Amino acid sequence: MKFSRIIVVFFVCLFLFTSCKSKIIPLSKTYYDNTNKVGVLFIADSIRAEIIGDQSLLEMALTGTKRFRAPLELVDKVINPINNIENIYFNTYQEKGKPIKRIDYELNTEDLVEFEKPKKSKKQYFNYDLRFLQSKDIDELLIVTIEYGLLVNYDGIFEEEKLGNCRIESKIINLKDNSILYNNFTVFNVEVIGNWKTPPNYPNLKHAIQLAIKQAIEEEKRKFNN
Repeated sequence: MKFSRIIVVFFVCLFLFTSCKSKIIPLSKTYYDNTNKVGVLFIADSIRAEIIGDQSLLEMALTGTKRFRAPLELVDKVINPINNIENIYFNTYQEKGKPIKRIDYELNTEDLVEFEKPKKSKKQYFNYDLRFLQSKDIDELLIVTIEYGLLVNYDGIFEEEKLGNCRIESKIINLKDNSILYNNFTVFNVEVIGNWKTPPNYPNLKHAIQLAIKQAIEEEKRKFNN
């Protein structure tokens, strides 16, 4: 995993989080009643380890996540969940009869203009104007951000638990007026049971991450079929 790629994905995710102010907007019961064309962007990094909990900068430097890098890369080659997650949306839209396609576009805040919300409107709007993407022959934009891997919970320098983790954030933007039609996220954490360091296949580590991903996929399916 290249450091530069981690930084890019981090800032894109931060941009998406702040752009929607994280307010939950459920899917309308009538969402699939029209045949608006949907373009989809998937923003996903490779598997990662992350420290959570109460730590100072010095304590973070002492603990770190380097020891997990190689085992996680081995696990990632086996589980490789991105296609399964992407298929949630392609399969659901196709079953509902709503056109969907992947579009060739990379979100970059430096290239975007801030959107000026209509004063009297009660709708929620994306902070940046994405209406120009209608030029790609789409009416709506579905953005899916995918993160998965291992969370290591510390209290100071004392490790409390390891958790397989999956987070999927999805949002739909109406490109006619830049309003947000849907905004939600799914997070599942599963404790690693037993010793995580069991080479060559790391079954306990793999099981926890796989189960977190499986649960997140099922929940996303439920939300998009509601």
